[in-house]
Amino acid sequence: MKAKRRYIYLKICTLIMFVWLTACNNEPHEGEHGLTIALDNSRCPDVPVGAIKLCIYDTGGNLYATYDYADARGLAAALLPIEAGHYTVAVVINADKEITATSTLTALHEWLESAADTDTDLLSGMAETDVASDGITCVTVPLCQSAFTLPTLRLLLTLPGPKLPDYTPATKTRTAGASYTLRCVAELCKTGTDKAVLRKTVTPEPQPDGTYLVELEATEGNYDLRLWTDYAPTGAPLADTYYHTESLQAVTINTEPYTANTDTKDAAYHSEENITLPEEGKTVDVRMERPLAKYRIIANDAETYRKLTAKNPEKYPPMGDLTVKVQYENFFPSEFNTWNSKVTDATTGIGFSTRLTGSDTEADELPVAADWIMASGESAVTASLTVSDSSGRQICRVGGLRIAYKQGCMTTIRGRFLTAGINSGGISIDTDWNEIIIEF
Repeated sequence: MKAKRRYIYLKICTLIMFVWLTACNNEPHEGEHGLTIALDNSRCPDVPVGAIKLCIYDTGGNLYATYDYADARGLAAALLPIEAGHYTVAVVINADKEITATSTLTALHEWLESAADTDTDLLSGMAETDVASDGITCVTVPLCQSAFTLPTLRLLLTLPGPKLPDYTPATKTRTAGASYTLRCVAELCKTGTDKAVLRKTVTPEPQPDGTYLVELEATEGNYDLRLWTDYAPTGAPLADTYYHTESLQAVTINTEPYTANTDTKDAAYHSEENITLPEEGKTVDVRMERPLAKYRIIANDAETYRKLTAKNPEKYPPMGDLTVKVQYENFFPSEFNTWNSKVTDATTGIGFSTRLTGSDTEADELPVAADWIMASGESAVTASLTVSDSSGRQICRVGGLRIAYKQGCMTTIRGRFLTAGINSGGISIDTDWNEIIIEF
């Protein structure tokens, strides 16, 4: 009889606690700013609410702040000084052992799944919220017994195929001095909005079928997805290298320093709207495409230059001592928006220098320079190409070189780039040079 009365008493207390926990009352904090938390234990009313661990995560799923409370009363009275932005709020209640894995939302979820097997009165919950820049934001966290649900969106990426001919000078820049790793930047937005609720930079996992796996854990709902893949040094596999990716609405080229003549500048993107993520998770096949075009410049007069070197080595030093400088004239594409698949900005003053490679062979054609250009459709850039010796003395120059390009395609330009304008009088600058063969 006593046990029955005790049960009824606990039941009444729990119901009273539920009503109190779920009330978002801002009156005590009038005129202040921050975040308040309410708990909804309607799905587990028989489990008492004890010690609370509160974790707040940013859009990358990384820990933003953590708080501990002895009971629900302490949590309900708290006004948290959280900056404006989108957050995921997670709570763990009645944990028998110390919660050590809180650095990411995924890590906390994995810890909960392991602890739930032995911790029978464990409660947890998760909710997303947008904290306003002024006033008080209240979020209600629904509680469940054991671990909360965190669905996984599995993305199987198919990268662009080898549609572009390989540019492989004697020294392969992709492996010379450093190795590079594929990386992926992912953004999830609630469908119809441009605010990222999840943003992650990860190293995709290669699969046996040639695809690459990227997993994103988020709450149930409908999302718009944006992806960008490129290459980063293996020693810093998540770092921006050739492109700045703070926002996938404005991916920009890195100009300090500007790097060319390397296939590690290759990149791909994908944009997809209204993906439904159910409780059980989902797998989506993603076909990436290049936001780039590539060109290569090939000199077809190497043998002619060798003969000049044999006759006058001081004036025409060996090709191994030559440096090629490409300077883009006027504007150069510098920004790509993965949301609308468009180049959205251009800059000036871009150029690069490279040593002439392959000069130790007897071939008459030598690769001179190559680069990747942000592209959406067809267009062209204009450049000058200057060949100099090790002291900086100009050997020859081609100006006004028009480089036409098309997204996802290779442009090959062949011509007399080592002996352009050279005559008995020395070096001349030809700005209207027409001995160029352009191949697509």
